Amino acid sequence: MGFNEELMHKPVKWLSGGEKKRVSIAVGLINTPEILILDEPTTSFDPHLRLAVLNFLLKINRKYNATIVIVSHNLEISDYCDLIVVLIKGKLISFGSADDMIQALSSGGRVVLCRFKYLNFNQIKALKNVEFVLHAGRNQIKLFLKDFSQFRQTYNQLIELNLPLSSFSIKRGSFIDYFRIIGEKAIQ
Repeated sequence: MGFNEELMHKPVKWLSGGEKKRVSIAVGLINTPEILILDEPTTSFDPHLRLAVLNFLLKINRKYNATIVIVSHNLEISDYCDLIVVLIKGKLISFGSADDMIQALSSGGRVVLCRFKYLNFNQIKALKNVEFVLHAGRNQIKLFLKDFSQFRQTYNQLIELNLPLSSFSIKRGSFIDYFRIIGEKAIQ
């Protein structure tokens, strides 16, 4: 958890927000609880410390068979969870493993990652076999197809749009993709 000799002797009132959060996690683990509930445990941590704390919690979960419930807006935490509950506006949207949720997306979670020199998002979104389009960076999108067996026809339609396609690849969607799609549906 990143505790060092200096931190161990510092009064809690002088600790930073991230240090206080680590101390509160450590205090929660003192009695080796069967269930540990953490609210935003990695908020205010730099990326390295966030991963170190998540790996530490995963180790505690495995070693002591402890159930750890994490409430978070940080979607990368899903990589450390066996089960996920998605709540949007206080409503239960889905429950299960990240893999099951990704698999439930169109085309079994497969995604076509396309990079263009420039793009017209609305033209691409209007293609017949495209179910969802997500921005994935500068001039880059992720296409979720209704029927992946129709990929070749969809690719040809992309070419016909005369948008300069600089690269494309087929990947597996992520939990973040799932959340973005399901969140958009829930808001509509």
